[in-house]
Amino acid sequence: MRSLLWRKLGIIFLDFWLLLLGFCLAYFVRLGTFTHGVFPFGPYFSGAVFMVPIWIFFLAIAGRYSVLEKTFFEHIRAIFLASVGASLFFPLLFYFQNELFFSRGIVFLIFLCGVFLLFVSTFFERMLQKWEVHRNKNISRLLVIGANRSAEKIIHTLLSNFSRQKPVAILAPYGSKKKEICSVPLLGKLDALERITDQYHISEVFLCEGAEHSMNILSFCETKGLPFSTSAEALGIFQKDFDAQKVGDTLFLVLQHSPLFGWGQFFKRAFDIVVSAVLIVFVSPFFAISSVYTVLKQLQKVFLGEMSIVGPIFLSPEEIQKYFPERLNVRLQRRFLLRPGMRGPVSQNDFENDSEKALEKEIRYIQTWSLWKDAKILFS
Repeated sequence: MRSLLWRKLGIIFLDFWLLLLGFCLAYFVRLGTFTHGVFPFGPYFSGAVFMVPIWIFFLAIAGRYSVLEKTFFEHIRAIFLASVGASLFFPLLFYFQNELFFSRGIVFLIFLCGVFLLFVSTFFERMLQKWEVHRNKNISRLLVIGANRSAEKIIHTLLSNFSRQKPVAILAPYGSKKKEICSVPLLGKLDALERITDQYHISEVFLCEGAEHSMNILSFCETKGLPFSTSAEALGIFQKDFDAQKVGDTLFLVLQHSPLFGWGQFFKRAFDIVVSAVLIVFVSPFFAISSVYTVLKQLQKVFLGEMSIVGPIFLSPEEIQKYFPERLNVRLQRRFLLRPGMRGPVSQNDFENDSEKALEKEIRYIQTWSLWKDAKILFS
């Protein structure tokens, strides 16, 4: 942690000089010289020296220097928001210092130069972290408990993103035939917890499977002074279905309702009626063609409310048993909340190739529905 704090201080120092350079570049690009008579560089540079710490403060508030890991896009969002505020605040600050106005063009250039150089700083920081993780420096050695799909996804994500939380060992609460996951060794069951923790110098534990053992594992981590985390899937909760919300000092997991519940349902039905009516009028002159006749029958079902223009594909009871022979779970039942669609986010071939992945795409479509998404699927 100490080395991480020093690195963050180094990034702040780097950002300070890069932002100061950005002010200088903006001035030169706009005026072509550093000796402009009407708008002298001296007062401008003095204002920049005063403004850069404020810009750094905006970045800190946006989370740019948080010790918690952020994705590259989270860094971009923090940089963009802080830079918009800082570049707009600078003309006001400069006016009160010097009682001078200057063109809006230089404000835009300050924003562009600042954002570009902050991106360079972010890229440098990520390359430094990648180098450190590759050489096992300044990392948190993570023990993953679980060998299920959730554990595999988490391990793959952490390794592919060169996270400081580096999985170095896996324990399977219920055993597993696997020897490794993403090149991380699977070293036994929970009876090896203490031995593996000492042998691999574990500094953090992440539970992905075996929620009934969570209290024992938590007690062990408290004794060893190890950070302990768990995934929502380990508690039987699918992360895509829930959102974390804080009410006062209490954190709740709140079920995410599809936009289709409420006004979304009305707009989708209106979309179906309008599109089906237009298409019926369009294809009616070709009624004699058998393929067109089949489409016309589907459009009639859409117009009457038996189908939808876009939705999950129709699956017969035999196909459901074929693709999901083991169980009829809640997530599978959720796809039947919508009428079957003439077009959909997946095809029949998708279910033939990977039924679980196809089901996930359909559920994701329901959870994130929008008219724009329906239009894209329809015309794709």
